[in-house]
Amino acid sequence: MSYKNIFKWSPAWVFRRGADNNHPRGDVGLIPLLFVLLLLLSACAGLPVRGSVGMQTIDTRVDSEVARYYLANYLAGKRSDAALDERIDHVYQSANGNLPDRSELKQLSDDFSVDFAALYMADQIARKPINQRFRSAFDQAYDYAREAFPEGRVKLSTDYEVLVVPTYLYKRLFAAGADLAVPRAALEKAGLTCHFVETKDDAAVEINADLVAAAIRARAQSGRRMIILSASKSGPEVALALTKLGPTETQHVAAWSACRQLLWHSGHGQHFFLDQQKLFSSPKVRPQ
Repeated sequence: MSYKNIFKWSPAWVFRRGADNNHPRGDVGLIPLLFVLLLLLSACAGLPVRGSVGMQTIDTRVDSEVARYYLANYLAGKRSDAALDERIDHVYQSANGNLPDRSELKQLSDDFSVDFAALYMADQIARKPINQRFRSAFDQAYDYAREAFPEGRVKLSTDYEVLVVPTYLYKRLFAAGADLAVPRAALEKAGLTCHFVETKDDAAVEINADLVAAAIRARAQSGRRMIILSASKSGPEVALALTKLGPTETQHVAAWSACRQLLWHSGHGQHFFLDQQKLFSSPKVRPQ
């Protein structure tokens, strides 16, 4: 059975039918309850932990005790497990300040845990001087925009335009923000031109990546630098599109902002910049 059109299924499909195939074994009213229970179980999974990576506080759950210790103790300088501390020290010493590649992340996941590998990579990124400079510039711009935008005092450079790539099921979950309508409206109010990429909302990453690549290529001669905005599933689609196009066809791309946890309206984001030159040519927020 295909899951592609799950929103069109009859609720009775969730339950096994009787021998006469006429009466479902169960109450359709249980379906919302089952979904609520699933969400509650997901929220309770893992070990609770609070810590800091790159001066950003993280309050979450992780998949293992080693990941919990790493975030709450090791990174905070509260080291109380000599054997584990030595293993983690060796990871940093072997890396010599370099970011882990895919094979190294796989090895870290096997040796420690998946969440440990993710936290380790986040910490290594946060230690990079270029990321620290970006974070400082971002915080200054964010603080200014937060104060000035409600008053209509934010104006963004018209030398840039934004390519907006919606996320999974955006045609059906628009009420949850999957179509990125709110940030689009805010960017347009601040003076930027936004171009919406109409991807297939339930298609594979590879299919939508081709649509994104075509949209990026189509704006190459616009005379403006491009900022790409994506969220959740559209992040891998943009990544694959940029990879396929390569440096030659992405010279006009100044920046890519991949925000996450869209359905919960998270204010956090992952910001990926192609190189130092493009980082410092990203749009500047300035008062009128």
